[in-house]
Amino acid sequence: MMQSIGYENNECKGLVCKLKKAIYGLKQVQRVWNERIDFFLLSFGFERCHINLSIYCFDSQESSNVFLALYVYYLLLFSKDPLPLEELNNIFLKSLK
Repeated sequence: MMQSIGYENNECKGLVCKLKKAIYGLKQVQRVWNERIDFFLLSFGFERCHINLSIYCFDSQESSNVFLALYVYYLLLFSKDPLPLEELNNIFLKSLK
């Protein structure tokens, strides 16, 4: 293990910091992901369900409603009509590029 670039200490070249906990897998990761995906979905016009916060609804005036279920890192889209699902899928893919 070596001292990080930009944080070298010439007086203590052989010393490094030992982490008591790994950086990845912290409890805050899920909260940050949830805030980010919530902001992303609300910006597209989805509304969050008040009873179950992992369910979102998109009120499509031209066709049937679209429901989105969020489970960990998976997004499941449900609708009676396949057209709004295809449109939302294309919008999501374009926004990720």
